[in-house]
Amino acid sequence: DRDVTGVQTCALPISPAPTEKPGVDTPAPSNHELLPSNQSLESKENVKVEVGAELVDSVNFSDGDIAIIGMSHRLGSISTSEEYWKVLSTGGDNMGPIPTSRFDIDEWYDPDPSHPGRVYTRVGGFCPDVDRFDHEFFDINAEEAGVLDPQHRFLLEGTWEALERAGIAPHSLQGSKTGVYMGMNSWEYGELLEADGLTRKGPTAESKIPIYCWTGNTASACVGRISYLLGLEGASMAVDSACSSALVGAHLTIQALQAGQSDLAIVGGVMLMFSPNKYLHCCSARIITTDGKCRVFDEKGTGFLRGEGCGVVVLKKMRDAIRDKDNVLAVIKSSAVSQGGLASSWIVQIGRASCRERV
Repeated sequence: DRDVTGVQTCALPISPAPTEKPGVDTPAPSNHELLPSNQSLESKENVKVEVGAELVDSVNFSDGDIAIIGMSHRLGSISTSEEYWKVLSTGGDNMGPIPTSRFDIDEWYDPDPSHPGRVYTRVGGFCPDVDRFDHEFFDINAEEAGVLDPQHRFLLEGTWEALERAGIAPHSLQGSKTGVYMGMNSWEYGELLEADGLTRKGPTAESKIPIYCWTGNTASACVGRISYLLGLEGASMAVDSACSSALVGAHLTIQALQAGQSDLAIVGGVMLMFSPNKYLHCCSARIITTDGKCRVFDEKGTGFLRGEGCGVVVLKKMRDAIRDKDNVLAVIKSSAVSQGGLASSWIVQIGRASCRERV
């Protein structure tokens, strides 16, 4: 996608994950030094922030800085933020074969990219256990859960985990100006329900499946469900700007926090794959890599690989995070959104725009 989105961050060490089992509210950590009463972030002086057992004093915090105080990750075979960091730091590969539980790649595979209507790769990044969901924990009945897009389920679970990792009891946010911004741009599960004819059946006294198909497979309903579940009164918004959806959501979140529209914000993105259709489209456009490797901005690159997952972060103004003794994982210094402008194709990035994205 050609939206140019930049988020400048200052990374701090990732603290160990809480040992409490999921679903149990955890106490907020108390591991920050409060600012002296005569010092403010507006002075732009260095502020010492203790993250875990490490004291960080080399970061120049300013009044507009945004703190990341909690996060969760499910990216392909990766199920924790710690695993994600390990893969990044070691240059690991999280790709694998397309599972038959999604679709039978043998029916579509042809290694020759010139053959139309075929898929010339067998590789992708797929999450396990997408069919598993504790619907009772989230107060969703079994019938509704059965047609609920797994992307909705992932965001519910990811939001809960990110809040717990931030030391926040999720239901304690009821009535707060907490905003929710989620990037979503894929609806393959809804397409499967449509193909099965479930969406065309009229509701009966015994079943509300058609209604649940509607509310369980739209982006706005997904984000609204999170706000409803936790009783949040800040903005609740689904963002679709293709590959940059979550980053654009983060930009909107930062603006809302800096403007005082939200005191806390939950931002993330999700994408799961259940159909060969997008693979067919991408292979027809020759934008899928031919060698199973994604080499961004490398002259050896032949395309990208499709992957799925869910990432959620909890954001707060840096000054508020220090005041509340939050566990700061990283600091966002600035963000911006722009478009690439005129090029040979709307899916091709211009060199200058690509460079701006990295500045």
